[in-house]
Amino acid sequence: MIKLNNKGAVLISVYMVLFVLMTLSSSVAMFNFSELRDARRYQDATTAFWLAEAGINQFMADTALLDEADSRTFTEESGTIQLSKNDSDPRYRTVTAKGIVGGSQREIQIRYPVISSIFERTISTKGDMLIEGIKSSLIVNDKLRLSGSVVNTSA
Repeated sequence: MIKLNNKGAVLISVYMVLFVLMTLSSSVAMFNFSELRDARRYQDATTAFWLAEAGINQFMADTALLDEADSRTFTEESGTIQLSKNDSDPRYRTVTAKGIVGGSQREIQIRYPVISSIFERTISTKGDMLIEGIKSSLIVNDKLRLSGSVVNTSA
């Protein structure tokens, strides 16, 4: 009977088990890093969207913000807001707000009608209207458009 030396087979088996464990642990680590990177991108994209929304809200609070220049840039803690306008159509103004955070950018665009200056001091109604004051009142039935200036004679 011949005796076999199995000492080398145990060492090879241990190396194979270690290789499998290292492969599994490195794949788990790569998956975790990938998930972390994706979560950061999602956070940046969401923050960029809300910065763009804040830019639109800032413009809506002060519509004269872009009267002097075609674009403005605001820097916030978490990123940058870029506002720009397009007045190529005289009936509408298009305002674009871009939020930039890291490598992510999100844009929001609004379009609204530009009101002509001839309607600055105008009251317009499609139906009945009642204006009451201390000394007099006015009732208008049907359509009406009044323009001019208000003069206070009670002073």
